[in-house]
Amino acid sequence: MTFAIVPAELNRQASSMRNCAGSTSTAKSYASDHMTLEYYEAGVVFQQARVKVHELRDGIRSYLDALNQADTASAVELDATATGSAS
Repeated sequence: MTFAIVPAELNRQASSMRNCAGSTSTAKSYASDHMTLEYYEAGVVFQQARVKVHELRDGIRSYLDALNQADTASAVELDATATGSAS
């Protein structure tokens, strides 16, 4: 069995990873816009729900930050491998 590196394919995948990383900002913006409950004097249950929704929103945003970093790092590594294998 042989193993061959095709630099163009690695670069194509790196580009795809960068597109994924770029989309995390859209997802974070959506979470901020649609996962916020305003403060109302509506009782204990609503206030508990509000706290949990905001915790969920913050957790999603943190996850998306990590996903952005992982996608970007993967793209960099794929490009470096493609460049290194072309020499």
